[in-house]
Amino acid sequence: MTKNYFLLVKEKNFLYFFIATLIGVLGEGMFGLTSIVLILSKTGSAFEVGKMFVLTLFPSVILAPFAGVLIDRYDKRKIAVLCNLVRLIAILIIPVSFYAGVFTISIFSISIFFSYIAWYILEPTKESILKSILDKDHYQQGIALVQGAWQVGLLASAVIAGIVIDWIGVEFSILISGMTYLPAAIFFLLIKRPQIPLTVEQESHPFSLKKYTNVFWEGWTYFLQNKKAKFFILTTSVTLPYFYGINVLIAPFNHHVLNGTGTTLGLIDSGAGIGSLLSAMICTFLAAKMNSQKYLFASIILLGVSTVLFSLTNSVLVAFFTYIIIGFFIGNVKVLSRTLVFDFVEEKFIGRVMTTVSLLSLAQAIIMSLLVSYLADKSILFSYITISFLLIFPLLYTIMGIKAAKEAARYDQSSRKEHFFRGKTI
Repeated sequence: MTKNYFLLVKEKNFLYFFIATLIGVLGEGMFGLTSIVLILSKTGSAFEVGKMFVLTLFPSVILAPFAGVLIDRYDKRKIAVLCNLVRLIAILIIPVSFYAGVFTISIFSISIFFSYIAWYILEPTKESILKSILDKDHYQQGIALVQGAWQVGLLASAVIAGIVIDWIGVEFSILISGMTYLPAAIFFLLIKRPQIPLTVEQESHPFSLKKYTNVFWEGWTYFLQNKKAKFFILTTSVTLPYFYGINVLIAPFNHHVLNGTGTTLGLIDSGAGIGSLLSAMICTFLAAKMNSQKYLFASIILLGVSTVLFSLTNSVLVAFFTYIIIGFFIGNVKVLSRTLVFDFVEEKFIGRVMTTVSLLSLAQAIIMSLLVSYLADKSILFSYITISFLLIFPLLYTIMGIKAAKEAARYDQSSRKEHFFRGKTI
């Protein structure tokens, strides 16, 4: 493994991917935070914020399983470009309606509906592109660097959105967020085709419904039978609902507990970006030295502890630093669990596997958003404790994944020895 950890950035395909991700996350961070502020200002209810999150998730739950087949078969760049352009148009509907004086919650809901269908097709597409442009020795470094791009984007977006909301208004913040998807689309288009070449069978046979069904079930069978990857896939699927859970709570916590403003909300939310950026740096530089499985297990435990500590703060400054710690451990869980999935999943299945992750994540995020937003209207502290307690599930998944990986390693070693001695006998 190369000692120059940033050598990947010199590779054009990875560089274009990195920049596209950074720009896209900047837009998503601004749009997500501004949407929360918009709904909370219109309704005053955390539960309404939770319902908004459900609206962002539900359509994608239906589409996620089917998107993987298309991602594994067709030009991933073009799918990514199309998704970015759909988001651009869908999000710009909101500020245009503001300036035209016809904005309603219904228009906002339509925008959310279409923009997040595109978003949750885009995310597994990006995972598939990343897998195809990295070699095995650079999975963790590449994922960590992209995670760093995520966190720089989230950090910058939180600060920018908070200031813009206070000084110019929510409509301008949403306008900026929508416009970011145009340059992101351009950078995805610059990536040279990273898809797996079609086999002779694929080229000679049209993609019929029967063929689609076979490929779809092939992906699910692979997921269910791959014991090494299955449990780490389940762990990976928890990061999104956890992120949604604390996102639902951050604005009510800032308003009701800290008596904060849009600027303080942006400051605290940026703490998660700083923490996850630190996580990405550590995962990048220590990729060859750390035991990913044990570090993942410890990070899940410490994530729960730091979340409870955050809920007990009543100072903006303390909340900011505590949120840095939360972001650090969320970053660890995201990078390490994805690294293990990449290690144990063949490239030709990565699109279908990552859309499986997306499906599981979306379903859990719907439940999490409704649960914590309902509890938040009664007790914000109890909501945070509930989120932390639910981390028992990824802990169990990780334990079972470690066990399955060890069993597979022993089996492989035993098979190699048996093969060796058979060769000796012959």
